Amino acid sequence: MHWKRALLALLCWMAVGLPDDALGAQDYCHFSERRLLLFIDRTTQYDRQDREVFAEGLEGIFSSLAIGDELIVHTIEDAFSNSKQIFKECYPGCPDQGLMGWIRGSCKAMEARGDRARFQRMLAASGQNLLHSPMAFRHSDIAQTIMTVLQSNALPDRPVSRIFIFSDMLENSRELPWPAVLRTPARRLAESLHETGAQIRLKGVSIEVFGFGRSHDDARTPLSIKQRQTLVRFWDGYFGAFGATSVTLGSRLVR
Repeated sequence: MHWKRALLALLCWMAVGLPDDALGAQDYCHFSERRLLLFIDRTTQYDRQDREVFAEGLEGIFSSLAIGDELIVHTIEDAFSNSKQIFKECYPGCPDQGLMGWIRGSCKAMEARGDRARFQRMLAASGQNLLHSPMAFRHSDIAQTIMTVLQSNALPDRPVSRIFIFSDMLENSRELPWPAVLRTPARRLAESLHETGAQIRLKGVSIEVFGFGRSHDDARTPLSIKQRQTLVRFWDGYFGAFGATSVTLGSRLVR
């Protein structure tokens, strides 16, 4: 038993002790066919509550990943063309391969453990950089940003299976300035994107929004019940027009 404890301690030391840029050569992507997208809205200045909700949500997303799942993180900014991809990695790990798989060394568990620690640190660092970089925009191009990124990631070998959005979902784009979204039929906006050639299919995809429920004014006042209900109907109809299986909007990520 002592040698097992010593070996475990050594493995943990190696996993944590290696520098972040010493990435392993193993390809973990072929262990899963799932692609998850996370959109982070940068158009409103974060306060303490935003930081808390975001950190909690990011932890929940990390804990939901399975070996080989690909996580891609994009920003939402004032225009869809300004969105930045800040993270794209497959979750490291070795599936249970039995004794023969371990002997053949088809997946090196020790290396995977180190890569997993680095994956977590890189994801956390990406989030920290956003949280502590002051930024706010006059416009917020939510709808077209999401659809543009989806179109660029709609690869047949790994379809998008789950979408997370950290945003207040207050569409304030040049084409649809706030509060016009409260008076606009969701299908009209979806049809306009279809007309631009956006062929998006969200069948089987769940949309999970957190950070929803507050205004983007300086006081970050809560939305009225009517505004909340109208926005929920709008986004449910909007993503539903592309075939989304479920759409959930909440102040915090539901685990």
